[in-house]
Amino acid sequence: MQLSGKWKILGIITERLVIRPAMRAPHFNVFIITLGVSIVMKSLSGFIWSHNDYPYPSVFPDETITIGTATIDLIGLGNIGATVMLMVILYAFFKYTRYGTAMRAVSESQKCRFTDGCKCQAILCRHLGH
Repeated sequence: MQLSGKWKILGIITERLVIRPAMRAPHFNVFIITLGVSIVMKSLSGFIWSHNDYPYPSVFPDETITIGTATIDLIGLGNIGATVMLMVILYAFFKYTRYGTAMRAVSESQKCRFTDGCKCQAILCRHLGH
């Protein structure tokens, strides 16, 4: 899925001004900074468009199945199935693709990955969506 130009620019600015200066800090600090950026962006988007949540219609039927005394909701069952499928796809991506292995290596140790000839900043930029 392609992002429009203005969102790419916002991602690049955020990465250059907020994330990149903290790259030598411990992982927990980068996590807290990223969490803060997320909160600021969500608040800003709520200020611009509104904080109201509009539910997206479910692709699963809104029915229940009764087996004995247990009642199973098909929406919940579909959500669990979709989650398991996504977990398998992500596992395969990070385990068997070159890009997934590079992302794992960069997240484990950026200093170690520099010696392997990988551009850590390029991996992180692609991970952030630009």
